[in-house]
Amino acid sequence: QIQLESRQRLPVAAYKQPILDIIHENQVVVLSGATASGKSTQIPQFLLESHHDEGNLRRPYIIVTQPRRVAAISLAQRVA
Repeated sequence: QIQLESRQRLPVAAYKQPILDIIHENQVVVLSGATASGKSTQIPQFLLESHHDEGNLRRPYIIVTQPRRVAAISLAQRVA
């Protein structure tokens, strides 16, 4: 419950549906935004939830890139 509330406070939460619409309409999407807005952690979660809500049984491929090794390791630890 607390986790869900903290997720909903991230700036990216207000744009969930427009982000999903753009991603579903395009083969490649590059998103940028402020640090700590939820781009790297929440958008993959949005995609996973949307994928399952559509009744897909196969696991989707969701790729997130980070510009620096430290950022990539930090992100991996948070979502693991």
